[in-house]
Amino acid sequence: MTLRILGLALEALGKRGRAVFGAILLPAILLVAVETLGPWGTSSAFGRLFYVILSVVAYVWLAIAIHRIVLLDETFRIRWGWRETRFTGWLWLFSIVIGLVIWFVIAAFESIGMPSSGIIATAFQLLVIVAVFYFASQYFLIFPAVAVDRKYTLAHSSVATEENRMTAFVVVAVFPVLLSLIELPASLISNVMLYALVRSLLSIISITIGVAMLSVLYRELSSGR
Repeated sequence: MTLRILGLALEALGKRGRAVFGAILLPAILLVAVETLGPWGTSSAFGRLFYVILSVVAYVWLAIAIHRIVLLDETFRIRWGWRETRFTGWLWLFSIVIGLVIWFVIAAFESIGMPSSGIIATAFQLLVIVAVFYFASQYFLIFPAVAVDRKYTLAHSSVATEENRMTAFVVVAVFPVLLSLIELPASLISNVMLYALVRSLLSIISITIGVAMLSVLYRELSSGR
């Protein structure tokens, strides 16, 4: 099913190529600016805050735009309203909760004698990360639902993915990691400006495909909502 979702996502993006280009243009510009100014702009607390805000705005705009292109056949519009605020809130909530759970589990086992370094420790930490994301992935359908203004809850997402937990995990966690590998060639570039441009564009491509796959998963599993 996962490969089918990937195929449907690529098909949807291909059919709306012009709309997709319009959706990625502004986030790409913002991310290039973030990557270029990052080394200098993060030297102060205000600079770091501005850096984070600009990055979040770019990613939220991109994610919502792709969700709406795939699910509603809509074009990108520059706006920031309750939809974008809710989406950002869910994004921060998931990031904080997932991070805290991973930290708590690892810290708890280290407190009873689990090594904090070495092969065993690394394998255990990876196992914890995989387990947490496997559990959390059942709730990720909330993001496309919010993006298209549907009344949807975490419980709805959990029920919808009940028989497809592994597919949800692959779409939410495994494929994004694999897609992020396309950013590796950027590390070979020494020029700061060119590095920022290439890395941002490759990041945009991987995120766009990943978000489109989540949109298709939502469409396939929650068509009745």
